[in-house]
Amino acid sequence: MENTNHRLTIRIGHNSLAFAAGAAFEPYTLKSKMSMAANLREAFQQNTLPAQDFQGARVLVDSPALMVPLREFDEQQAAMLFQQTHGHHGELHEQATVMHNVMDSLNAVVVYQLNSDLRLVIEDHFENVSYEHLMQDVWTQSYQQNRHGKRNRLFAHLHDKRLEAFCFDANRFRFCNSFEINDNRDAAYFLLAVWKQLAFDSQSDEIYLSFDPVQSAMAEMQHERQSLADTLRRYVKNVHLPED
Repeated sequence: MENTNHRLTIRIGHNSLAFAAGAAFEPYTLKSKMSMAANLREAFQQNTLPAQDFQGARVLVDSPALMVPLREFDEQQAAMLFQQTHGHHGELHEQATVMHNVMDSLNAVVVYQLNSDLRLVIEDHFENVSYEHLMQDVWTQSYQQNRHGKRNRLFAHLHDKRLEAFCFDANRFRFCNSFEINDNRDAAYFLLAVWKQLAFDSQSDEIYLSFDPVQSAMAEMQHERQSLADTLRRYVKNVHLPED
């Protein structure tokens, strides 16, 4: 089956792998004893979407991110800065490739890493490949939303047992950080700590929550996200869920 009009989107999380094209979405169940590269190679052979004939791939990489102001970015220093900031996350040097994407609208460059074996598997399978950090679309959409209104807004995106918290000042990031979480109590703790650090007003300023779209479709996740919103509303008046 040919699909020459679309690229395949590959979402590579820390413990998840999924494919999308148009309205079609196909997760892959990882085998815990295999590396992510080996899982991806097997998914190309077994899953329906990757077996189609795509022109290329758009790869969304879930990785620790280093945000650098655009005017201060030096490509020659990117790998060194990333290692100094996130070296404790492991696999650098020959095992991982440090990559970057320019976000002109946010006056920032996001620096992140991709396992080198994974990259080799992808580029052996597709002739044309583009890479993005998993959060780039979320950051851009949130920035567009932030432009309307005068209140301070703290954005929080939850995915893969991680909380991404960020906010903007004019056309640049004011704050951007990531926290590993196990449950809603962790998420609420970190969000309220960031809220206090930013000195936001609990009566007039706002928190906007968003979630991984696949996990959000699950009934138990719908309950969990409402529970998180209710917890935050004990301390912050204006807490918004995606459907608000």
